[in-house]
Amino acid sequence: EGGEIATEFRPISEDKFDQVTDIGYAEGGKTFTRDGKNVDTTYLKVSMKKNPKAKIPFIVLSVGGKRVAYPVKVGESKTVDTTEFEDIYNSDQLPSVKAKELNKILASNGVDIKENGNAFVSFGDSNLNDNFFQEKVAQLKAINYFYEVADWVGEKVSIESVLKTQVTVDIDVNNPFHSPKLVFDYSELDLKSSMTTVAGTKAKTASKASTAATTSVLYKGCK
Repeated sequence: EGGEIATEFRPISEDKFDQVTDIGYAEGGKTFTRDGKNVDTTYLKVSMKKNPKAKIPFIVLSVGGKRVAYPVKVGESKTVDTTEFEDIYNSDQLPSVKAKELNKILASNGVDIKENGNAFVSFGDSNLNDNFFQEKVAQLKAINYFYEVADWVGEKVSIESVLKTQVTVDIDVNNPFHSPKLVFDYSELDLKSSMTTVAGTKAKTASKASTAATTSVLYKGCK
């Protein structure tokens, strides 16, 4: 759908880790790698153009003497454990204390408690009730957390741990670009122009073949 071919992402097996020479990400038209060296961004250009402000994670492969960056998919790092959240709600603390502690947990997990309807209120029109609490539990469990790719260029994580636990890729890193599973975006192609060019090329080829065959026949006749 939309001119795209589905791809299958798989983990990189440990016996192929040595094929990956570096890791990094692209953001704002620039690339950032662990070793600080430049990379070929041929396989990142479409994503960089469509998502200029996003961090686009990649691995670096050595291909034909070039450091080629290839995009990878980053997995989820964790899911929210709501045990503490539930314990606080079911405790005998004062409503004001309970609401404050519950809101702290919401905020620490990325919920904007300043937004209307997102925070617990213990006074006035209080929402410290089972219905609102269950809504917040469901909201926390629905949050997806992903590994922070900015950590890749520092010393917080090793390349091996990133490859082992954080990423999947849609190519064979041992033989990456002989039969790559590329995603085609037909929206940017001028199909009419392309088809005309192909048709013209075929016509020229056919004409050359016909001329060559005629020449060959004439040459044989002269013998």
